[in-house]
Amino acid sequence: GLPVQQCLVTGGASRTTGLINHLGQHTKLHYEILDPLRNVKINDKNLSNEFVSEIRDYAAISVGLGLRAVGDV
Repeated sequence: GLPVQQCLVTGGASRTTGLINHLGQHTKLHYEILDPLRNVKINDKNLSNEFVSEIRDYAAISVGLGLRAVGDV
């Protein structure tokens, strides 16, 4: 297979202080926090910036499932 070049971390673990640096030092891979809402246009009349910041790390699964099409396995 292809070698791993980068690892994206999301969810509650992404908020763990020092985790990204620790993983990178021990595996010699590049780690970064995934922002699942980076390219999502959010209406701030419906969702406050504070709320979006609070849920951002936990939204990856929801966004991924929302992007699925009928018949995806």
